[in-house]
Amino acid sequence: MRYISWGLSAATLSLLIGCSGSTPPGASSALPTSVSVQDKSVSFSGMRPNVARSSPTSEGLSALRPRRPGGSPRGLYVADQGAGVSRIDILHINTWAPVGSITNGLKSPHGEWFDHHGNFYVTNDNGANVTEYAPGASTPTFTYSTGIADPVTVVTDNSGNVYVADFNRLNPGYVEEYAQGSNTLIQRCTVPGSPTGLTFNSSGNLYVAYLNSLYTGSIEELTVSSCTATTLGVTTGYPGSLAIDDHNNLIVPDQIAVTIDIIAPPYNSVTKTLTNGLVQGDSDPIAAALGGGPKKNKWLFVADARNSGIGDVLVLRYPSGNVVATLGASNGISWPLGVVDARGYIP
Repeated sequence: MRYISWGLSAATLSLLIGCSGSTPPGASSALPTSVSVQDKSVSFSGMRPNVARSSPTSEGLSALRPRRPGGSPRGLYVADQGAGVSRIDILHINTWAPVGSITNGLKSPHGEWFDHHGNFYVTNDNGANVTEYAPGASTPTFTYSTGIADPVTVVTDNSGNVYVADFNRLNPGYVEEYAQGSNTLIQRCTVPGSPTGLTFNSSGNLYVAYLNSLYTGSIEELTVSSCTATTLGVTTGYPGSLAIDDHNNLIVPDQIAVTIDIIAPPYNSVTKTLTNGLVQGDSDPIAAALGGGPKKNKWLFVADARNSGIGDVLVLRYPSGNVVATLGASNGISWPLGVVDARGYIP
């Protein structure tokens, strides 16, 4: 299980701990040699034969009808680093057929986010930046890069400010804040480990999941303006990205345990685990997002970077965890590291 490097760059790629060799094109182990793990690495120009595939035919964003004038295009957006490409796959909600893609401005895409206005954000592992796309655009309208080394997750608050989890391989990691459309760093907060996930609750509190020096996961509530934090009582294995539901339950992919952890307030322990569709010894749940239509908690999407070959995206009924669909090669997906519903899921 590794947080797929949060960065396919040789300097930032942390491979799944405990995974038996899930390696993307360009992956290199970012874990200290003192930690015993099973990793494989290949050069960025190469790829595993069982991952290599051609890109699906794309109709482009014009094939997607916005939900309202100027609104976000409909679809499930999947950050795909497989087959030696950098691409956002866009799938039709319900039929799951490929309906478009984004390639401009991407360099190993990883974390994804939609704000309330339909702007789309992508962290680029090898680009050391975050690209922003206006509603319906397939070319970046803005790029955030100042102070960023290894971006893996991006979120926005209700005021539009942009927050980036900078993994940085425990050297240490950071949470960085920008005003929307500005490349000036407003604030940079040091995290005790390498941050892997960010999410806001309905009250505007920011939660940060991070990998600590013991290679276990912790979560803190962070006040960015002062960089003060309260560490929650719960611990996990290697955490992936964070999501949160209407009841303020945190949703954390655990790449070591190969589970999706549901953590209810006051966040002292894992309340429930979801395992349907995940395969011990093969699955690598790395990102999770809620969505599925007007009822934003209808489905839970999980990006599963499989160790054995082409990865998939699980569509789970939430909160039961029953499998609705498994999206893989037949849906145009090669190696997913991020997933988000275009209609968004933040409060």
